[in-house]
Amino acid sequence: MRRIFDYLPHPEQQIVVGGRVRVPFGRRMMIGIVVGESDHSEWPVEQLKAIDEVFDQTPIWPPSLLDLFKWAGRYYQHPIGEVLSHALPKKLRLGEQPNSADIEVWQLTEAGAAQDSQSTKRAPKQWQLLELLKAGAQERATLSAQGVTGATIQAVAKKGWIEPAPLSALNESACCQPTQPPATTEQSIAITALCSRLQGFSVSLLEGITGSGKTRVYLDVMAQVIAKGKQVLVLVPEIGLTPQTLSRFRNHLGVRIGLVHSGLNDSERLAAWQAARTGELPVLLGTRSAIFTPMANLGLIVVDEEHDGSYKQQDGFRYQARDLAVMRARNEQVPLLLGSATPSFESLANVEAGRYQHLTLTERAAGGQLPQIAAIDMRQQVMSGPLSAPIINAMEQHLQDNNQVLVFLNRRGFSPVLLCHECGWFAECQRCNRPFTWHKGFRRLVCHHCQVERPVPHQCDSCGSTQLVPVGQGTEQLEEALQAQFPQYPVVRIDRDSTRRKDAFENLVADVQRGHYRILVGTQMLAKGHDFADVTLVIIADVDGALFSSDFRAGERMCQLLTQVSGRAGRAGQQAQVLLQTHYPDHPWVQQLQTEGYQQVAQALLAERKQAQLPPYAAIAIIRAEANDETKVAEFLASAESVLSEAARGVNDKGGVIVMAPGPCAMVRKAGRYRWQLALLAPQKSAIQQLLNQTLGEIEGSKLAQVVRWHVDVDPHDTV
Repeated sequence: MRRIFDYLPHPEQQIVVGGRVRVPFGRRMMIGIVVGESDHSEWPVEQLKAIDEVFDQTPIWPPSLLDLFKWAGRYYQHPIGEVLSHALPKKLRLGEQPNSADIEVWQLTEAGAAQDSQSTKRAPKQWQLLELLKAGAQERATLSAQGVTGATIQAVAKKGWIEPAPLSALNESACCQPTQPPATTEQSIAITALCSRLQGFSVSLLEGITGSGKTRVYLDVMAQVIAKGKQVLVLVPEIGLTPQTLSRFRNHLGVRIGLVHSGLNDSERLAAWQAARTGELPVLLGTRSAIFTPMANLGLIVVDEEHDGSYKQQDGFRYQARDLAVMRARNEQVPLLLGSATPSFESLANVEAGRYQHLTLTERAAGGQLPQIAAIDMRQQVMSGPLSAPIINAMEQHLQDNNQVLVFLNRRGFSPVLLCHECGWFAECQRCNRPFTWHKGFRRLVCHHCQVERPVPHQCDSCGSTQLVPVGQGTEQLEEALQAQFPQYPVVRIDRDSTRRKDAFENLVADVQRGHYRILVGTQMLAKGHDFADVTLVIIADVDGALFSSDFRAGERMCQLLTQVSGRAGRAGQQAQVLLQTHYPDHPWVQQLQTEGYQQVAQALLAERKQAQLPPYAAIAIIRAEANDETKVAEFLASAESVLSEAARGVNDKGGVIVMAPGPCAMVRKAGRYRWQLALLAPQKSAIQQLLNQTLGEIEGSKLAQVVRWHVDVDPHDTV
């Protein structure tokens, strides 16, 4: 609900702004957050109910963070109650008290320290746990992030090799910093520039090519902040990057590091949240939701891979964590460091406008050059499988040199379509009007849009023919073909299907880094920040799918993804290459990627955006609606357009808001619901905000708003 509610104070207990209270709400008792106090109310005092119970004597969040949440609710046009609920750990929403003592800590016993690898020869996971604890006591969450399961912990505890430890043992076990190779000249310049801006608010963009050592720069700057007794908040885009980041941070900084991400249970998340809030944690590492964590003495915020789309929440409270990091850094007067090999166009535009400091790393820290990129023209090839002959020959050469090969295909399953060879029928999800993807390993057809599954049919639903053939390829088919082509080399597939089990992803990545697998097949899970030293050849199996998207951000995303994937090759200094399979080798984006770096491609695309007056040189917001009845969706957005257009006439005098006619989304039907959208475009964000503030109340009050699902998406990640 887009409003706040007035209550009378508790007759005996002191109320604090930013604290939790229990209040009567209709026939229920609910937990609420106090967001302010006033001597007046729009309602008669005799109609106001009193607060029933006060949970907190001190605010849950400091005033600066509460102000950030209020701003976020206004900017993203989202009810403040849902914003605060999103920012609060689940246990606190249920009325429990924050307690960092809930953190589970383990340490070696004398018997455990005496063990060697032979005593756990048949239980490698147990040996891994003992090895991790030799560096000192560790939290359960930290061990989980490094691939240790609860079953392993309990098995080793029963043997008397490990035991629970007090919270204080974490600080006592902080290891000394290992010897680091000297920083490169570029790294030293960046570190010096960043350390000179540690007082007060500033934003710095560290743009470094893949393998240039951006993490080393982060760590040296973080060490300076920690040495002054302050805390550091580090955001990473996905859970998959947490284990390697955590390990490197612990080894370099020698301090306790807390974790906040969706892979933890409620108790672990609350314990880390409270430890950060009280100042017990020098470093907090987490995914996008960690931006809401209060920190007692924040001194620096780091956003790694700042361009990544994972920082944008796609449902509910649709916030952009990178942008909230900017606002939080400003509110708390601390520096913000954004890092990426392929910066977002928004950040590059801020650099262009002089709002961000721009630092660059143009050389790889381990030496060597960026891989050479070449396009393989598929029109000239005779295909006997998913990969062309030149690709197969290049793979043979690199594998014979005892290197690893990464084959990238951003499509899960065996085949995206199962087609009848006789009549052309294909297996289609009736709720989405999209083809089912055939997952051969699961023996199921799966809709990747609504997750509906069905058995693989033995014959065509239309004509009864048994001639059902797969059309197109996915990672399963690619893995199968490569195993047949290179039987002497172990092949691993890393995608959402192969990493469903807990810790599967971390274990597979560890096996790759140990050299157990020589051929890596995967989706974009492999493209983000992983360091595979032996990979010298990267193959992009299908470039064409990204070349003709109707989304104006398609070029930016394709160039970012291909640059990131290409960057997995040659990170240890070896000669490396990248091969792109395409039917359109003359496409401008393909040509540019072969001859120019990301910076040059980005500047050309930015110039196009500026000329077309599209973000980041303009502001955009989208109102989306969905319902089982398409007519009601169209009618609701038509009425919303009428309200917006009428109000826009006044706003247009100041900024010029274009209200686009509503129309179906690119995927008009999903999970049985019809989806339409209406876009607002303006040169200034303030104009769109003003228009939405004026009209959303009226739109929300319409009868049609009660029969369709609808939401506002400010600065949307997807516009189709």
